[in-house]
Amino acid sequence: MAFSVNVVDFDYQSRPARRWDWLLAFGLAAVLFFAAGIVAQANPLTGGSWLGGDLSQQYVSFFQYYRHVWAGATDQIGYSFANGLGGSMAGNWAYYLLSPFNLLTLLFPASQIPLALYVLVWLKISCAAAAMSFMLRKVEPTLERTINLALAISYAMMGYAIIYQMNLMWLDGVILLPLLVWALRRLLDQRSYVPYTLLLALAVISNYYIAYMLAAFLVLYCLYMVIMSWADWRKAGKQIVRFVWGSLLGGLLSMVVVVPTLLDLLAGKGTQATPHLPLIMQGWTLVPTKLILGSPSNGLPNVFIGTLAMFAFVGYFFSTRFALREKIAGGLVALILASGFLFNAVNLFWHGMQLPQAYPFRFSFLVSFWLIYLAATQLTQIDYWHFESWFPSTLVGVAVLGYAFLMRHRVVGITWSRLLLSAFFFLLIMATVVLWEKRSERLWRWLVLLAVVGEFGANAALVARQMVRVPTATYTEYYQRTHQWVQTVQKQDDTAFYRLDKNFVRANDRGDAFGQDYASASVFTSNTQPAIAKFYTAVGLPAYGYWAAYTNGTRLTDTFLGIKYFATTTQQTTPAANFTNYGQRNDLATQPITTQQSKVTVRENTDALPLGFAVPSNMVTPTYQTLDILGNQNNLFNALTGADDAYFTPLTATAPKLTNAVLTKSLTGTTITKKNPAKPAQAVFTIAAPRQLPTYITIDQSLLNTARVTLNDQTITFFPAQYAPVPLGTLPRHGRVTLTLNLLSNKIQYQAMQIDQLHPNILQEAATKLKQQSWRLRKVKANELAGAITTTRDQQLLTTIPYSRRGWTATVDGKPAAIKQALNTFISVPLKAGQHQVVLRYRIPGMRLGIGLSIAGLVLLIGTLIIVRRKRPADGDDEIQ
Repeated sequence: MAFSVNVVDFDYQSRPARRWDWLLAFGLAAVLFFAAGIVAQANPLTGGSWLGGDLSQQYVSFFQYYRHVWAGATDQIGYSFANGLGGSMAGNWAYYLLSPFNLLTLLFPASQIPLALYVLVWLKISCAAAAMSFMLRKVEPTLERTINLALAISYAMMGYAIIYQMNLMWLDGVILLPLLVWALRRLLDQRSYVPYTLLLALAVISNYYIAYMLAAFLVLYCLYMVIMSWADWRKAGKQIVRFVWGSLLGGLLSMVVVVPTLLDLLAGKGTQATPHLPLIMQGWTLVPTKLILGSPSNGLPNVFIGTLAMFAFVGYFFSTRFALREKIAGGLVALILASGFLFNAVNLFWHGMQLPQAYPFRFSFLVSFWLIYLAATQLTQIDYWHFESWFPSTLVGVAVLGYAFLMRHRVVGITWSRLLLSAFFFLLIMATVVLWEKRSERLWRWLVLLAVVGEFGANAALVARQMVRVPTATYTEYYQRTHQWVQTVQKQDDTAFYRLDKNFVRANDRGDAFGQDYASASVFTSNTQPAIAKFYTAVGLPAYGYWAAYTNGTRLTDTFLGIKYFATTTQQTTPAANFTNYGQRNDLATQPITTQQSKVTVRENTDALPLGFAVPSNMVTPTYQTLDILGNQNNLFNALTGADDAYFTPLTATAPKLTNAVLTKSLTGTTITKKNPAKPAQAVFTIAAPRQLPTYITIDQSLLNTARVTLNDQTITFFPAQYAPVPLGTLPRHGRVTLTLNLLSNKIQYQAMQIDQLHPNILQEAATKLKQQSWRLRKVKANELAGAITTTRDQQLLTTIPYSRRGWTATVDGKPAAIKQALNTFISVPLKAGQHQVVLRYRIPGMRLGIGLSIAGLVLLIGTLIIVRRKRPADGDDEIQ
């Protein structure tokens, strides 16, 4: 029995199938995106600046790691010591790196990775247009070619794709969404399991995060299609069973990625608590302003889809050529999707119950798709449009423009020029559509397409102009300079394992270790061990749930974490080059120099501990104090040695010299207030330090935004986010240290300000003692570490490898051994007295189970195809037209 989606029976115009429209859409989108980049000076292929956002400070480094793995570093697939102190890579692969498009980056030299990523985005946006055109031809075969192309451009160049283009891993989902809709219709119609199952599996493998949103949408779309094609309960039940079974098969095929990723998330990001949010989201009344051309990223949903699609979407609900049931079903889906713009709970659901960071409403491409989908349905009837179709759309368009005009002072990015440009394209497209209905000449059809191309080209150029971008050359130069000094260090040191870090960054990228393939203590990723952030905070290092920055350590933390080399630079902070020098490690000035080049000095810490060493079996985790950062570090080292040494000696500052300021103290801390708010104010603290020893001034993190800090006349640049008091390292100058606070506000308050000097000889003695029972590594791979250690009594092998419940296994003298968590952070292995061979191996948690489930999914898919083929001749098709 056949049944029709469009319940109202009418005659379609007979038009030949155009199989290659998708290729035209691909080419048109490619030319448009390329040209808009040139106009906005954001096309790196023509000398424009394109790097920005997380692509600049995160993704480029991941793609360098991707290249290293393909170049032979296969031991780093599951685990990498470039991932902070060390971490699982399963979640990073599944989120950032498994798109098939990424293989194209291997064709570019390492220094040109930003250019490679631009080509990927360019290609993906073009493919999104091709996918939409293909789907529209299959779903709405009577759609005019020019309208097909116009809607394909509307989808590929929608506000979401342009504003979030640098989050290129999300664009795979944008490409796959139209194909999944087409494949789902085939599944419900013809019981064709292969396209839907394979496309769903590909979506999950390419990016599980966006695939989650796609899966939720497909549930809605399946119910929509069941309603649209309703015949009886029996048929509806069969369709739902097919959908569920096909989705399960697709899910099973992707389990090789899903299971390891899920376990990785449960150990990291999944442990983060969901904040309590109000029922209604702020700013929801401003969403219509995002329909204005050129609207930038401003915290509102990116739903710009152009005049034609919005015009037709509104007209769909006023058309008399579609049944009420159809319009109610389509409207309900639209309301459910858009409710995520209104209700916090729904918004949170679309983001996997994790509040998104920096990029809100990441599911808004689903809303845009649905509006365009319904617009396509309405545009199949463009030859039959009358007053009731276009007049309500015109009123809505005028209302949106008027509302945006009224809200222009409340919404970032709404200017007179953009309002006028929006009004121009609105009138132009409305006029061409109305004239299309009045006249049948082909000219009007191509004019509609031309107007849509102009509108989306203008929008892409305006949006790109507003993006924070830096020249691609800044990355190339930085990468090449960094590569030189890193290679110099690596060639000079054949130690089995050591860490390297630095106090300067390009674009705030904490992933240079990925880019240059070295072990580090810094990282920026969406999934890290929460215990690392807690440990870093306790010892005064900036860290949060998804990043860590080793910019202001001390010689004690350097030693404990095995940071054998630390790089500093004389290059000043340069915003134009997106370069920041944090300059907080003058305490290293007495350490031997390993290399000096390109304004970079690399010094060697001869006290750096190995990756593992023996500590007391009854080692007690110290109780960390919130304000006593150096005290925490002192207690940490005493826990390792079992001694009670004083690594730091406190110093006392004289009363500060105040200029236009008054200092008051209370139980809650110290306050410095300006006398005259209109004039500059400062407080100068002088600390007598007769011994030329590394000196640390620990200051309150609140001063990050309230004061400009100089230490011995050197301006201190803080890492942008600090969650604990910050130790600043220096050496005395002429027997003293000078700290100056220049007030940036009328009043500053702080709790912590301590001055301490480190005794390097005591630290060296402790490090030497610990090294005597070091884990002497003979094999070092990211997924396997093997070496010998000698213990004089029952002790434990403490490593500075972050602890995880899954993944690492240990053998001692060839026998399985327990892995424990030491210091609430790191892996340790209990040992008896004597000589031992200790091996740590890492296996991706859940990989075997995932492979087994994927194989089972493949077997079930083959079995399903055999059964369907045998039953199809007898049952016939449930055709959806």
